[in-house]
Amino acid sequence: MTKQQSEGHTSSRPNIIVLIADDLRAASVTPRLMPFSFEFFDTHFSQCYSPSTWTLPSHASLFSGTDPTEHGITRTGDKLSTDQAVLPRRARSAGYTTALFSENPFFSGHRGFGHDIDFVNDHINYKTNKSEFSIANYVDNPTSAARAMLSRLLVGDSRMSDLVNSTYAVRKYLSNESESNMGSTHNTTRVLSHLEDYLAAQTGTNKPALSFVNLLETHNPHTVIPESARELGIEFSTEEIDGLNEPDDDHEYLFGNQKVREPFEDWEHLYQRKLSAYQTSIHRLDGLLEDFIANIGTETLSDSLLVLTGDHGELFGEEEMVGHQTSLHPAGVQVPLLVKYPDGWTERETSVNEPVNWTGLSKTLGRLVEGEVSGAASFREILVSASRNSDTESIVCAVDGPNWDIQALEQRYGEQIVSDLIKVRRVGLIQKNEMTVYESKWGSDQISERHYQLSDGERSLVDEQEGQPASTRLQQWLGDEGNVVSHDVSQRLKDLGYA
Repeated sequence: MTKQQSEGHTSSRPNIIVLIADDLRAASVTPRLMPFSFEFFDTHFSQCYSPSTWTLPSHASLFSGTDPTEHGITRTGDKLSTDQAVLPRRARSAGYTTALFSENPFFSGHRGFGHDIDFVNDHINYKTNKSEFSIANYVDNPTSAARAMLSRLLVGDSRMSDLVNSTYAVRKYLSNESESNMGSTHNTTRVLSHLEDYLAAQTGTNKPALSFVNLLETHNPHTVIPESARELGIEFSTEEIDGLNEPDDDHEYLFGNQKVREPFEDWEHLYQRKLSAYQTSIHRLDGLLEDFIANIGTETLSDSLLVLTGDHGELFGEEEMVGHQTSLHPAGVQVPLLVKYPDGWTERETSVNEPVNWTGLSKTLGRLVEGEVSGAASFREILVSASRNSDTESIVCAVDGPNWDIQALEQRYGEQIVSDLIKVRRVGLIQKNEMTVYESKWGSDQISERHYQLSDGERSLVDEQEGQPASTRLQQWLGDEGNVVSHDVSQRLKDLGYA
């Protein structure tokens, strides 16, 4: 054991807690909606960008320290490989314990995020009791599920909890129930309580911990949280709440010709009410974070670095796009990044305006666990520098089509409109106030180029033309043949309660 590995956690080797609010866009993170977070966290990085527009490629970038065009995990069937779990491996090699907490099926051991993680507590929405084992990770192979369950019952340390959780999960799966369906909140309270117990158990181990935590509280932008609505002074009629909880109609907005559902006057009215509902979820998340901080106590906080961020954003009609699929509009890729430093760190800045991203965050945390970050100023400088891609000297974000069922959409709405809107690859190169987006259709080597001016979470088109990035690697990525998300994969996501 090296001297560094035997020192335990201090301000130079702090516990690290990465709280990832799924679907939380920067434009909606305000002191009004999140008063506790703006008061508690030391530094707000106001221009942070996610690597992509949805969960899987963004989290792959956090683990690997590379953008989606490099790691290639961009489609719903992709999985993280052992070699790509760079950050957890660096942490373990430096003497850290690593942990993952999530109810999101795209951030789970089943998707490869268990590599170099000592404690994987995923699919928490399928658990009533606290246990590391999740039968949901074996959903694609019933034989493996049966063997794993039998093994846990025979020799597992938490046999009764495993049995209860597995029975509960199978019942929900077979009955197609999910606590993540329309009109319901997610299980953030349960996820945070599991994290609290883990951190309490780590106290006194003289070993720092790196914890990754995905929170789905803000992932249902149509769900009204009544208590938060009252506190924010946002009024909803019963008819509006019922209408918002109807099956999602993003497809109809983008491809269809149907009239907007009642009681909404038009599509703009519907999505403005969705935005208001989304704000109530953000406000609720802030309250849950306040409870979590109070529960873990000052002793744990004093030697910990806490990160609050989002893995992608959400669109409510910006540039006639909705959801979080293929648009690189700032509403879809600009996310919050709030950092609380250990007590021993000084030279703190309340706001940093230089562009940063998740790949830079991954590399910065990697250097932190290895003892190369000496304080708040060092953290900031490394993050800003590490966020710039070496090929382009820019912040890079990318998307490779949607996570929707392409075949079903083409059958319902027609191949041409689906191809025009979402069967695309896009790469965004971001400087401080500018964004250049390169786009190619699936199966085509023709690349278009658009230049935008960025301001206050919006963008305005400056010019567009045929063109291609200077980076040969990005040219090749944009020109590759696209693969269709199969109906079977899409149905599996619905069964898991995600899509």
